[in-house]
Amino acid sequence: MVKNRCSRCGGTNIRADRALAGRLVCASCGKPINQNTRIFGQRNSNYKANSSTRVTIFICIVLISFMFILLLS
Repeated sequence: MVKNRCSRCGGTNIRADRALAGRLVCASCGKPINQNTRIFGQRNSNYKANSSTRVTIFICIVLISFMFILLLS
């Protein structure tokens, strides 16, 4: 019988996590075991908005809101 092993910690204690819709995760470290999940997680983890990006987005939202209020007045 072949058991799934966690690629992060090497653990074999795998469980289905109800909070993640039954996704298989390592009970030791919590890493998803399903290969599709791991691929999506790696792809999405490459994008991290830094604080200057967040500030820029916030300023744009405030300016658009202000312009919208001026147009309605």
